[in-house]
Amino acid sequence: QTGVRSNGTRYLTGDKSLGEIAPKMRQQRESYHRDTPQSLIIESYSRWWMFAGEIGQIWPGAKTVGVVRDPRHWIGSWLSHHKQRGGGKWDRHWPTFFPPGPLTPESVGDDEWAKRWNSIGAIGRLAWEWRETNRRLSEGEKRDPDMRIFRFEDIFHEPHSSVDDLLSFVTQFNNRNYEHDSLKPLLSDRRNKSSAKREDWMEWTAEDCQLVNEICGPLMDEFGYPAVGDCKAEENHLSA
Repeated sequence: QTGVRSNGTRYLTGDKSLGEIAPKMRQQRESYHRDTPQSLIIESYSRWWMFAGEIGQIWPGAKTVGVVRDPRHWIGSWLSHHKQRGGGKWDRHWPTFFPPGPLTPESVGDDEWAKRWNSIGAIGRLAWEWRETNRRLSEGEKRDPDMRIFRFEDIFHEPHSSVDDLLSFVTQFNNRNYEHDSLKPLLSDRRNKSSAKREDWMEWTAEDCQLVNEICGPLMDEFGYPAVGDCKAEENHLSA
């Protein structure tokens, strides 16, 4: 009822303004921040994306990092962890168990995809979620000079990982810089690893591939990801 997800959903759907939500968010996190002995506090809960570009209005002086990932692998990872993500009875029961419910095209006024929502399947719905999340990250970065976006693939690209660039960004402030060690030695330590394989998306139907490209294509281009194309055609080409 009161966490980041529920407040973020109410903000994005227009049910509450940022002016109404910001004081509540500060109040809700006050005890956690007060009881944290370290002077640099990192909030890594993924739902903070809902306030991309506005974090400084909630926490003055804070920095924000958004991490984007190729939608082919992001969708595949979600499907391997949670097969009902993006559709099914889980979404239908959300408003009951997790009010105010999930974000949907209808709830944020996306009429184009609201009309097609029941026909695009789990992959299409996850593609829309990827676009909605990363569209707001991109727009937030343009508004907020204290926000930067990093690609997941670049962070975990050894030996030329961008993880130390990320760390430098979040530890340097106008009034104080925090010393830190390199995180590159930790990159090989995998946690919560999914069963998805990088090539799983090539088993999608041609319709699903075209759908992901339609929904995600412009943002994929912005972030430097190649278009999805025809999955089976690419698979056949690689096998030839």
